Amino acid sequence: MANERPSKAVLRAVEAVEASIDTVVESMMEAYGAMIPSYAAAPPDLLVDVRAGAQAVVFVGMSRLRRESTPEGLEGALAALGRRRAEQGIPLPDVLLAFQVGAHRFWQHIVELAPESPDERLEVLYDVTRTMLELLETAVASVSAGYQETAEEIVADEEHDFQALIEVLAGVREADEQLAERARRRGVELSALRWCVAVDVGEQEVGALVRSLRRAMPEAIVGRVGGAVVSYLQGDDAPELDGIQGAGLAAAIDPEAGARRARAAARVAAHLRRPLVRYEDVVPLAAVLDGPDDERQAFIEAWLGPVLADSRGEELLRSLTEFYSSGMSLAAAARNLFVHRHTLEYRLNRIEALLGSDPKAQPTRLFLELAIALRD
Repeated sequence: MANERPSKAVLRAVEAVEASIDTVVESMMEAYGAMIPSYAAAPPDLLVDVRAGAQAVVFVGMSRLRRESTPEGLEGALAALGRRRAEQGIPLPDVLLAFQVGAHRFWQHIVELAPESPDERLEVLYDVTRTMLELLETAVASVSAGYQETAEEIVADEEHDFQALIEVLAGVREADEQLAERARRRGVELSALRWCVAVDVGEQEVGALVRSLRRAMPEAIVGRVGGAVVSYLQGDDAPELDGIQGAGLAAAIDPEAGARRARAAARVAAHLRRPLVRYEDVVPLAAVLDGPDDERQAFIEAWLGPVLADSRGEELLRSLTEFYSSGMSLAAAARNLFVHRHTLEYRLNRIEALLGSDPKAQPTRLFLELAIALRD
């Protein structure tokens, strides 16, 4: 069927389109601007490229309708267009939508120019529809392939730059003459960074954790440092980290110290099963976690020793652990322990008497929670 000669009706329709090609292309450009936000906001030089692409697609469509051989290098040209759009920052769905919008406008012009005779009109519309669908199939495949290839290269370049910036800021890599250029290229003002957030990787998949932090902090630069994912960001106020678990936060006026402190806070957050811990709130705990085993044991003994020395020490400790696990809800903890609320209150008061401080108040609560986590 591809070798059939086109009917006279189809050829007349093609000639009519050729005579008004500027009108067809202008109609396509208007539709792009009305239906595709990224094209509506495109700068003049990009619009020149878009117009040239629209015109080329119309010429290819008419060539196919005349049953001429497909222009040599068409798929390569479409792939190159996809690569350009990726470099220009146009989202791929918008690029593909432009082809659909353009094909629809081209089809509308053919409808207006098609013969009035029902048989000839049906023949023209069928031929045009089939041709445009075939062209769209080729365009979507080739443009997508070119776009994805360049998009992956762009992402790889960005990842390389961000990782290099993170490593320099965290002090695990020497700064080089390319540091300032990398920061400029990625829109990072190094002197304006104020906060560092770290999350230990643990059992998590690194890529998923990086993506989670980027969603929570779109303006941050994110990368891996040892066994943690580290982020730096600007802002006078501390960031909110919805959906992130086990995060450590520290001021980053000194970026290297900020990374070290944020990672220490992240270790405390992981032990306490907290979503976020600020370093300045847990300095002693961070020091214990980073210390040798004998210091950890001494910490456990200092905070839990008086409780465990009681004749009912293990029972008291189980009650305290459940109280903390229940969000310090007496009702929930008592229910989980299968005891009366007054019994739990008595045990907490007994713990307070043994320790000489209220286990519900800070910083005692933090110290006790870490001691319990280390003992477990």
